[in-house]
Amino acid sequence: MPVLKGNTSGSIASVAYNIPCTIYSYYLTNKTGGSITVNLVVIPDGDAPVYVWSGTIATGSTERSDVPIRLLSGFQVLLITSGSMDYYISIN
Repeated sequence: MPVLKGNTSGSIASVAYNIPCTIYSYYLTNKTGGSITVNLVVIPDGDAPVYVWSGTIATGSTERSDVPIRLLSGFQVLLITSGSMDYYISIN
């Protein structure tokens, strides 16, 4: 099961997945001294972006979800943040 994980303070995009997949869970943890704005976006091949989650995360807090999100082939995951954050996205 592929996992996207690490730390970013701007944006990060995954490679395009050429087979149908499911995002099983994601964890987004604020590592900045103040609140940050975060957008977790799925970009389908040749279609408009779909916002999986968009909002604000307080200092030291984590936004998480274990609700499966089924994706068609040809999608890419994009994560955009206004501050430093750790991320862990489980894809199968």
